[in-house]
Amino acid sequence: MIDFRRLSGWTQEDDVAITEGEPLPYGEVPRNLIWRRKSDFVVAYDGDRPVGHAAVLTVEVRSGIVGRLQVAGLGSVLVAPSYRGRGVGSQLVQQVLEMVRERELSWTLLLCLDERVSFYARLGWKAVPGPVTIEQPDSIRVDLPVGLRMMAFGPQVEWLSGVIEVIGLPF
Repeated sequence: MIDFRRLSGWTQEDDVAITEGEPLPYGEVPRNLIWRRKSDFVVAYDGDRPVGHAAVLTVEVRSGIVGRLQVAGLGSVLVAPSYRGRGVGSQLVQQVLEMVRERELSWTLLLCLDERVSFYARLGWKAVPGPVTIEQPDSIRVDLPVGLRMMAFGPQVEWLSGVIEVIGLPF
């Protein structure tokens, strides 16, 4: 039976047990991007072994329609290869959405690879039409790289039209 625990902090070294030696566990993510550090995790355990995790943080975005607002950012969703296809990823996302409700945030955003869009769409997430810009060090704004997509979950995600700007590093 899989047990879900909330933890503050997780490191790349902790990922070793989950990745099972997979060389690119997060996929072909653009390596030239600097990502935001995450601290609030939900970790899936099978006994004492971690088999997956997801992180949530509060981020600020700017939309041409509603201006600046705080939303939840979902990131670092990872499931051990031998546990994929067993509902662990879906349960991790649901656990994070519960944390979002507790924070009383209306919307959750994530950045994912194009190849993972169908997974999130099955869970009710909607693709953001974009364009999306993200911040890098020294306040440099860049377009979301090809191959990455922003997805949204929450009521009336139609507010996400026009240019969406992630304030701060991507998550």
